[in-house]
Amino acid sequence: MEVNGKLAIITGASRGIGRALSKELAKYGCNLILVALEETELLSLSDEIQRNSSVKVTTFATDLSKPMDQQNLINWIKRLEEYPDILINNAGIGGHFGRFEHSEWSNIEKTLALNIFAFTYLTYELIPILKNVLKQRLST
Repeated sequence: MEVNGKLAIITGASRGIGRALSKELAKYGCNLILVALEETELLSLSDEIQRNSSVKVTTFATDLSKPMDQQNLINWIKRLEEYPDILINNAGIGGHFGRFEHSEWSNIEKTLALNIFAFTYLTYELIPILKNVLKQRLST
C-alpha cells in the first residue's frame, strides 16, 4: 500500500507498537495524527518525527477509555480540513495479572473501555470518513 502523502491516525502512538508505526510511516511520507494519553510523550515523538522527515504531524492527547474523550476526538477529526486515509487503532492496555476474582472492578472496567469499546466506537465512527476519502481518491 502506498502511504506517501496520505494521512494516518494512530491511537496509542506514544509508546510501543504505535510509536514504532508512527516513525515507520513517516519514513514513507505519511502524514500523521498521533493520539495517546501522554501529551508530553506525544509532543516528544512529534518533534522527533518532524526533525527526521518532512511529514506533517498533529497530536491529540486524550484518555480513550472515557466515552466523552472518544467523542471529543471524533468531533475534532470531523472538523479537520483533511480527513485521515488510514486508521491504526492501536490504543490498549494489558490486562491486570492475578486472580480475576481479586481484581479491582475499576481496572477491569478501564481495560474493557479502552481495549473493546473505544476500539469499536472509533472504528464505527470513522468508517464513513475513511470510505469517503477512499472514494474521492479513486475518482481522481
